[in-house]
Amino acid sequence: MLHSVFVILGSFLAMALVVMVTTAVAARALLGRRTPGAPPVLTPTYLAVNLTCSALAALLGGWLAAHYAVSAPQSHVYALAVLMVVLSLASIRQSVAAGQPRWYALVLLVVMPLVVLLGGRLAVPPT
Repeated sequence: MLHSVFVILGSFLAMALVVMVTTAVAARALLGRRTPGAPPVLTPTYLAVNLTCSALAALLGGWLAAHYAVSAPQSHVYALAVLMVVLSLASIRQSVAAGQPRWYALVLLVVMPLVVLLGGRLAVPPT
């Protein structure tokens, strides 16, 4: 049981690390310098790059959860996907208030857990 918790949390942390690093790089490269205190202007290119990097992180997270599970790998992947949905629901209001478009938050809520499931499927193909 404890191993399963560590697998799910470790997979989530790996995803979060990838998203944090790629978001910082994308923001620096695509949004440039801005006035301190002023909200960034989120360009369509930045949003597309950020969604792509988030999808790659979700794919990795699903793969890690399935790969490192001792038993029932798909259950670990489902647990990770549910964790993502719960955390996305909790952060939607905050992300929209920070200037992200509502559609962007909804894509993260709906699509990224599905990409996690795909990552799990890649690690453990159906029998």
